[in-house]
Amino acid sequence: MKSREVFNDCVSAKDYFVKAVEAKDYQQAKILWFSCVTLLRTIGHVLHKVDAQNFDVTLQEELFVQFKVWKSSEPIFKEFIEKERNNILKEYDICVEVSEVKESVNLITSDGFQLVSSDGYTLQATNTIEDFVKANGYCKGESPISILNSALNWWDIKLKKFE
Repeated sequence: MKSREVFNDCVSAKDYFVKAVEAKDYQQAKILWFSCVTLLRTIGHVLHKVDAQNFDVTLQEELFVQFKVWKSSEPIFKEFIEKERNNILKEYDICVEVSEVKESVNLITSDGFQLVSSDGYTLQATNTIEDFVKANGYCKGESPISILNSALNWWDIKLKKFE
């Protein structure tokens, strides 16, 4: 099926996305996010418009019924795959961003004693932890990687029913 080919391309794009996030190349990650989301929607479009032409009538009818269900009541399709893709293509709405969390920790010696300055103040270190997160919409605050994995798993299950 042609939609499986699109699925495989999306898996590859997701792998590149993961590498970009790990390398903290957020500009590249943003572009790959757009690619992944667009490919996720393309899977459904190709399944519905291209692959269905090769199905027998019974399977075509099943797909058309399923497609209506996905669009109306499957949150991962309706609220993420469809809506996210539309936000990107129609409004260039960017829903992923770098989130920074600052964390202060007290410095201690290897034997557990707290380090203090000569005037008695506790010495602290501050770490800044960067993460690439879903800033708004479906699964706000979660890792885009886990959302992509969920969407790919969802599509894999759906595609297997028609292969």
